[in-house]
Amino acid sequence: STLQKELASALRSLAMDHPANQEAIAAAGAVPSLITLLTKKDCAEAHCDSAGALWNLAASASNQERISAEGGITPLVALLADGTRLRAAVRRYAASPQSGCHEGWYTTIMYINQL
Repeated sequence: STLQKELASALRSLAMDHPANQEAIAAAGAVPSLITLLTKKDCAEAHCDSAGALWNLAASASNQERISAEGGITPLVALLADGTRLRAAVRRYAASPQSGCHEGWYTTIMYINQL
């Protein structure tokens, strides 16, 4: 729904480059909801924002573990593999000079580009 997309977008923005917000958002229980949103077929418009929110939350090592423990890796990989707009959005983001992608993310994105 549009509301879910807007909420995921807001979480994405709040978590961007803000460690305290990343921890607070995850502690509030947003990770399972964002992962669930990735798997909902009727919320395709929210997939990119949900994945972006998880991306920003994953800047924290503890959130990386949380996302993995909550089962977030499989839906993220599936979303990339099914040819959705997310793959193109990730490519555009990684190519932009403002992205600030660190080397680990860049390596991941280069792998995605080969899919």
